[in-house]
Amino acid sequence: MREVMGDSEGSESSDRPPRIRAGAAAELTEDAPRLVDLAPRERGKLHRQAVVIRDATDGGRFQAYLNECQHLAIPLGGRSGRLLTEDGKHLICRTHGALYRLNDGFCTEGPCHGTHLTPLALEEDEDGVLWIIDDGADIT
Repeated sequence: MREVMGDSEGSESSDRPPRIRAGAAAELTEDAPRLVDLAPRERGKLHRQAVVIRDATDGGRFQAYLNECQHLAIPLGGRSGRLLTEDGKHLICRTHGALYRLNDGFCTEGPCHGTHLTPLALEEDEDGVLWIIDDGADIT
């Protein structure tokens, strides 16, 4: 099951980048990545999403990446929406078959071998809520 979140905090006049609520850390399981809506970069552009995971291969550490294949700028899950391989060890582009490591987004197999998913900064606050810091620094 996938869950789409995306409440934001902060204003455009603030000096800090906007934070996008990614949900409660305790509710994010290793077998169910969470999709989080992000604000579009420019007016008229398609909406963007992040994929937030709890990485079973790295001690349950949380990671967030832009939900976009590095071969073609399309969502990883394609029409199926399934983001993980059957064994749960990689994110997969269901269109191209590209496999990405969970801990660093490195593409180990497929047409974009050797590239990385775009990482997004992620914080957990004192209440156990995950926040994506959407500064746009690594996003084109």
